[in-house]
Amino acid sequence: MEELEKSTKKRYLLFIATIVLIIIAAVLFFQNRINNLISDVNIINISGKQRMLSQRISKQVFSFDLDQSDTANSIYLDSLSALITEWQNNQDFLILANKQVKNSERIDSLFAAAQPKTTELLNAALQILNNPWNPDVLKINTNTIKEVESSVLTSTDNIVSEYQNIAGKNLNNLYSITYYIAIIVALVIIGQFTFFLLPLIKKLRKKSQSLHLANEELANSNRAIQEKMEQVKTLQADLQLKEEYNKIFIDQAPNAMAMFNDEMKFLAASDRWRNDYNLVDQDIIGKSLYEVFPEIDEHWKKIHQECLSGSVHHEDETVFRWPDGRVQWLSFDIRPWYISPNKIGGLLIYTLDITALKEKENEKLRIEEILDKTNQVARIGTWEVDLINNKIIWSKVTFEIH
Repeated sequence: MEELEKSTKKRYLLFIATIVLIIIAAVLFFQNRINNLISDVNIINISGKQRMLSQRISKQVFSFDLDQSDTANSIYLDSLSALITEWQNNQDFLILANKQVKNSERIDSLFAAAQPKTTELLNAALQILNNPWNPDVLKINTNTIKEVESSVLTSTDNIVSEYQNIAGKNLNNLYSITYYIAIIVALVIIGQFTFFLLPLIKKLRKKSQSLHLANEELANSNRAIQEKMEQVKTLQADLQLKEEYNKIFIDQAPNAMAMFNDEMKFLAASDRWRNDYNLVDQDIIGKSLYEVFPEIDEHWKKIHQECLSGSVHHEDETVFRWPDGRVQWLSFDIRPWYISPNKIGGLLIYTLDITALKEKENEKLRIEEILDKTNQVARIGTWEVDLINNKIIWSKVTFEIH
């Protein structure tokens, strides 16, 4: 995922950089072309102005009258001087601009054709300006201007038209180049999209599909986990309920029974158990068996651990000697109880106090032994008939007598 993220960033930056470079190049190119068009318009404007200036120079010359006042003629002469100066400046600008224009052979030829007449008109105007009070100079140069005026206007019109044609061609070229640039930009963008972004989009789509599948699997897994948790909760509730029932059963059992967890702590104990072990007034639930009966030796602890591993231990009779010297005979049954088929929750211990029976049995044996010794001293024999099995049983003295 990290590698895909890096690749995405690189491709995205490359695409953006390409677009930015194209935009910058296009802006610079069109700015240059626009500047050229502005220059063309300026040249057309100045060349058209030259035509107007030639007409104004001619009119200014024609309006000059020696019979007018000196002040009026001075104004005419100043105006003529200004027009000639402007015309010369414009002419110099056009000649300089023409040198900077490529493929200007047509303009050169037009300027070359127009130069004699324009020079003649300009020289005539300068002659009048330099000798304004000479009637002969005024007459000759005025006639000269009349003769070349039409040619100057025609050549100026031709120059203006040629500049307009050049400007139109430049504008058409700009249109064509604009279309070419648009096509090139479109091809570059399509190429960038095809070779850089499209494979990335496919990778992202595959990654998105894999993430979608992973999310679906995760959702299914979460649902399965939730279902499993619900089952576990139900099982735990059932086990808890079962454990509560077991505790109630053990608490109410008429025999001495106790229920322990896997740490040998009391979960339940019957009333008979409490009475047999003098625990009626003690709160033993939650306490360890070894805490309640610290005198239990390692032998019994080992038996408890074996039963917690799945064994069952049973003893018909065993003697237990309390620290106070009291002797107690017990019958034991120790077996595990299960939370699940393979998990042990703790132990169930059933005990039966057979001390009274054991004492009666010992008393009977003692009495029989006394009777046996008495019979031996008195030489009295005894015999017994088992009518069910049809057997006769003699005592030892009876055997000796016979």
